[in-house]
Amino acid sequence: MQQRKKVIWYTTAAIVVVAAVTIFIVRAVNAAALAREIQSQHGIDIGYNNLTIRQTTFNEKTLQCLPKDLSHIAWFFVDTVTIQNEQAFSELIRRLSNCQYGQIVNSAHDSEFIFTQFGLMRLETIAIYDEKLSAAQLAHLSSITTLDWLNIIRCKVKPGDLREIGAHTSLKTLRLADNGLPFCDVAKAAVHWRITDFGFHDKSQVDEEAMACLLKSKSITNLGLSYCDLQFQNPTTWTSLKKVSLSSCRGSHSTFRSFLPPQLEELSITHSDITEDGTSLSVPLPARIEYYGNAMRFEQFIKHTDTSRLRYLATDRDNASIKESLHIEGLFVNVR
Repeated sequence: MQQRKKVIWYTTAAIVVVAAVTIFIVRAVNAAALAREIQSQHGIDIGYNNLTIRQTTFNEKTLQCLPKDLSHIAWFFVDTVTIQNEQAFSELIRRLSNCQYGQIVNSAHDSEFIFTQFGLMRLETIAIYDEKLSAAQLAHLSSITTLDWLNIIRCKVKPGDLREIGAHTSLKTLRLADNGLPFCDVAKAAVHWRITDFGFHDKSQVDEEAMACLLKSKSITNLGLSYCDLQFQNPTTWTSLKKVSLSSCRGSHSTFRSFLPPQLEELSITHSDITEDGTSLSVPLPARIEYYGNAMRFEQFIKHTDTSRLRYLATDRDNASIKESLHIEGLFVNVR
């Protein structure tokens, strides 16, 4: 009898504990769901380590929807935001003490203030989309001593204002895409840069003189030229290139292979129109190559080249049998 009472008591206690825990979890889930709904109404989306504020007016109420501790946030996105309360936005920036990546999209008339606030952060990477950039805004970016990588995409920017980037001492990587900038103007601005990893993606003619202007002044480790006609044959200033990326380019066989200086470590050629010109170039291939979506097969592209250093090839199915034909010991072919 006594044993039965103990069983009933323990069973009842267990049921009560389970019920209490269930109620706690349900309330917590409901509270979290309600918080997310309120945040969503204010254009806020908080992920594991990222914060997005999109298409909203930022004011004191917006700030109140955010946790006081945002030290776990590493990625911060501002997309089409109107700043109604500058003090509240400044407090948000203060809370993002460990943020490393910032992105600004279409901030319109509040862009000057947002850029000023970004200048107070210890960001390592910044991406800017659909902005009208001034020299003053670029100067704010130059004040971020931790900045290592900068993307400027679909922005209105004057070539002369790009020289503000040259004041930066830590910036190593710059990507310019769809900004309507003539490559020759960018090359002239590059005289002031200390950048070692440069990418340019614009519909622009790229000639030998403009490229030489860039390469004589800087050590370039990545070069991206989209929808461009490559018009030079034998660049004499490829002395620092370690990595080259060519996408959607047009040029002769020998022009493309002129991007193979002896010290090159990585080469990527994708979706490009390579035409045979009958020339023979005895040049060495780098250790790593990506070769996708090109009209010319890889076997034809590497004719008269030294393949002894090639160890990794990422390519499409049209070139899947290349490993057997090359007979290179230790070669890894990644077919995507």
